[in-house]
Amino acid sequence: MNIVEVSGRGQSSVRALLRAPARALRDGRIVVFPTETVFGLGARFDDPAAVARIFEIKRRPITDPLIVHIAHPRQLRCVVRYCTPLARRLMERFWPGPLSVVLPRHGAVPPIVTAGLDTVCVRMPAHPLTRMLLRLAGVPVAAPSANLFSRVSPTSIDHVYADFGDDERIAWAITGPPPRHGLESTIVDCTGPEPVILRHGAVNVESIARAAGCAVRERTLVAARRSAAAPGMMARHYAPAKPTVVCDDLSAALVRMTRRSGRVAAICSTATADACAHRFPNVHFLRAGATVREIGRNLYACLRAAESLGDTIAVEAVRPDGIGRTVMDRLRRACVPPDAGSHRS
Repeated sequence: MNIVEVSGRGQSSVRALLRAPARALRDGRIVVFPTETVFGLGARFDDPAAVARIFEIKRRPITDPLIVHIAHPRQLRCVVRYCTPLARRLMERFWPGPLSVVLPRHGAVPPIVTAGLDTVCVRMPAHPLTRMLLRLAGVPVAAPSANLFSRVSPTSIDHVYADFGDDERIAWAITGPPPRHGLESTIVDCTGPEPVILRHGAVNVESIARAAGCAVRERTLVAARRSAAAPGMMARHYAPAKPTVVCDDLSAALVRMTRRSGRVAAICSTATADACAHRFPNVHFLRAGATVREIGRNLYACLRAAESLGDTIAVEAVRPDGIGRTVMDRLRRACVPPDAGSHRS
């Protein structure tokens, strides 16, 4: 895996450094790149063999589709058969940015990208490095998050290395500043007249409802033995390697948990950590932030850090509205035991 470090460089220098990874994408090779959500693991969308390597590297089931990333709306013509009025309204409001739309699949998109479905998930990222890479590659890129399937998503190149090591199947890895959002894109089914949330993400439901001008429905769990309509719909997902619990009352939960043997790591707001740390000197507190948006941005980094600090992980619940709805969605899936993860609702 070759590394491209672009931090602190000017635009012309960055463009020169990205030419080799862009060429690798055109040639059907795999590239890790940062986005404003999490790090992605990409291949050109129209190369079934290259896309299949993504599934192999991630150990991802072929029933879980990928998102196709585009540099410009003009590229939609080779990814979707047509755009609905709803999709156009949401694109005008949120693109480039952390919103993915599901639309009828164009014949140029191989079935492996869409888990055999007749729809495809597509977005135009806002991250300047991602957009420059996509423009240089000149082809849409299919990419999930750059981590092992069902594990905690990566928000740094160190997280990518933790899961993949120096995997020779990955041609290039592009580093950069931490993602702005730290949570995946929101995925909206736009095939009908009203929006259907398939995955909560960095754009909250309230914003989508305002942009769409109508009510929003949700369908965020995949039915058993069926291909998922979008990524992130499995019952168990975003999960640390250690047992994890979400606590409405973190202090009360820690009283119970510290009575047992073993180390406990607690992820919570800065205020809660300041209030509780002196009461639980043997608990490793990870301060995720002062606001819900900060907590969302730092959640995955805290979950990965907690794996090495505790035998069990306790996470403070947040209010489930706005971006808090996304945070709670991730935590509910992270808490599903491994032996229950294959049973999908």
